[in-house]
Amino acid sequence: MDGLNIQQQDFVTSLRSRSRGEIKSLFRDCDPPELLKLRGEFKATLLSQGNALLDGITSRAFKLYGDWTGKAFCGTSETTGFGYNCFASKRGSVAKLFMDLRIGPSNWTSGDSMYLEYGYRNRGLIRWLEGEVRQAMPGVLLGFGSFGIKVGKRDKLRRRIPFLLYGPTADFLFASEPIRGNSPPTSAAA
Repeated sequence: MDGLNIQQQDFVTSLRSRSRGEIKSLFRDCDPPELLKLRGEFKATLLSQGNALLDGITSRAFKLYGDWTGKAFCGTSETTGFGYNCFASKRGSVAKLFMDLRIGPSNWTSGDSMYLEYGYRNRGLIRWLEGEVRQAMPGVLLGFGSFGIKVGKRDKLRRRIPFLLYGPTADFLFASEPIRGNSPPTSAAA
């Protein structure tokens, strides 16, 4: 666990063994991260989906674009930012599935969350992907992703997928905001 102190490492290890219900309860007690302090790539791990079958299905789904290794964030104001998902390749980390970030009231629990919104920057089914992230402790973020159409009561049918992020472990790849679509911007970060 690159760059984490002993306390953070112990916390991350304990989260990996917690039940889905315990993870949801912890998430409810956390606050969103400070977007202006959030910059860089965070390593990721999927947390318990409730049983071995759902763990396997979810793990396979997260490999559609290669091995999912994390997310990256760049806050542009106290309430907005942008980011991308990190996937492993022979060249190192590859940025795909760009997202907009915003701080706002949670869709499924009390308090504010950092929203990960994919609808504007992506085409196809990925437009239905979204997530909520909160800071469990400095350097450790707890999130829930969900996928599917949101229409009235149908939102309750969307499965929330818990994941853990820790870092940052690498620099943010871009100096400018990615354009719409799933292609990176032209200028690289120094």
